[in-house]
Amino acid sequence: MADEKRGSPRLAKAGIALYLLFCLVLFVLVRFPYDTFRGRLEGTMSSLAGRAITLGRISSSLPFGLRVEGVSIDENPFARELKIRPGLISLLSGSLDLDMEALFPSGSLSGSVRTPLGAMGESLSVSARMDSLDSQAFQSLFPSGVCPRGIITGTVDISRPNASLREMEGRADIVWKDGYLPIVHSQLNLPLPLDGIQFTTLKVESVVEKGLVTLESLELAGDISGSVKGSIRIMEPLSRSRLNLTGEVGLPPDLALLLGPQAGSSTDGMRFSIRGTLDRPRFRLLNR
Repeated sequence: MADEKRGSPRLAKAGIALYLLFCLVLFVLVRFPYDTFRGRLEGTMSSLAGRAITLGRISSSLPFGLRVEGVSIDENPFARELKIRPGLISLLSGSLDLDMEALFPSGSLSGSVRTPLGAMGESLSVSARMDSLDSQAFQSLFPSGVCPRGIITGTVDISRPNASLREMEGRADIVWKDGYLPIVHSQLNLPLPLDGIQFTTLKVESVVEKGLVTLESLELAGDISGSVKGSIRIMEPLSRSRLNLTGEVGLPPDLALLLGPQAGSSTDGMRFSIRGTLDRPRFRLLNR
């Protein structure tokens, strides 16, 4: 009986401690300065994307998470909801680790962000995974009037040791199925009467080293098929990034006839290069 009496106070004290801890966590979640945090989080995300990221109302999501009601890129709607879960242990080491999940009408986008707590956004490490995501979610990243279609799956891992995009490192592997990409003729000046490219599969494998994006493989399959290799030198702003790409594309017979001999044979395809910048690309046919 004596042992039982001694055990009861210990259990009571443990219960009280857990209850106080729960009350403390609940108080922090309720009283957390979400408006101040939203501004810093918007700045971090905007710095990485090179675009203006706007977050909607932020509220708590038990046990240790946040819920954002709506995300916009350059004032265009992106995700209808964003769930954020901070890594509590990382806070003790002076860094902010965030696990994120963006919700869309179709597919999902999940990932993580790591940045120093005292200098948020100065250095960044980002990992993202797309699962059967409707490409229209990224419409705000394309030029005005360009509406992509198709389903995207893949991974993107990017890190940046300081505030400069030119120091970016990482990798991206993406598969785009049953897609369509409109073409802005005023920018690319293609010698073809094409409004866009429809494809069954677009597969991209790329690596980033010191701000240089190298296309290890870009394979296009469909009525128009081909491949592209080369590099993109990241500049600030991103629209001024420099292109150094070459490729080969096979055209349907009716389009090949419009170009004549320069389109190449049905087996060889048409060789081309793309130079200039992202906002002013220059397309040129190459001689064999």
